[in-house]
Amino acid sequence: MNLKHFEDQAQELRVLGMKISVGPDTVYEHYWDEDCRRNLYSASKSFTSCAVGFAVQEGLISLDEKLVDAFAEDIPEHPDENLQKATVRDLLTMCLGQEKSFLMGPQRPRMTETDWVKASLAIPFAYEPGTRFVYNNVGPYLAGILVQRRAGCHLLDYLTPRFLKPLGIRRTVWEVDPPGHGLRRRRPVPDGFRISQAGHVLAAERLLERQAAAVRGLDPGKFQKTGGK
Repeated sequence: MNLKHFEDQAQELRVLGMKISVGPDTVYEHYWDEDCRRNLYSASKSFTSCAVGFAVQEGLISLDEKLVDAFAEDIPEHPDENLQKATVRDLLTMCLGQEKSFLMGPQRPRMTETDWVKASLAIPFAYEPGTRFVYNNVGPYLAGILVQRRAGCHLLDYLTPRFLKPLGIRRTVWEVDPPGHGLRRRRPVPDGFRISQAGHVLAAERLLERQAAAVRGLDPGKFQKTGGK
């Protein structure tokens, strides 16, 4: 297989790497860039989804659990009917029923709220959960907070032995929320849930390949695929 012309073009386009497999056999593999720390927007959404999958397998969380039960101390005093219907599954599919995105990158630096859990749940649930997709950070954020509270440790600490270490991901650097709300009902552990961005020391192509291998065995039919940047 002569890919010299492609390799020249790929290098000019700053392609990080490529791997071609035929069945179980790797027939071509080449990387144009060394492992280095890269900023991957919304990478923590994938990590959080994996964390929820592990938590479900370990019996810490149920996808059908109602948010009014999972976040009983954070729910508004008079939750509307749609909020009462929302489940953990709706967090993963970003089909909570809220009309607008929240906790997005341009919003966070200007936010005055320090309790992002209560602020997220106080947004009106204008639609019945599961009926309207809105790309946002509320779902992944609340899902990650729930894993933290049930596991009694930070999301990254929970993921490290189950996911990050087997993939070779190290020295992650994530933006954090205001401290004091993520683990307040568990044993004392420094707060600060990682949200939105992740830095790592692994080439992007290898990260995706190993990430897919790490979650093999989970039933993808239980999760609705969502898009977005």
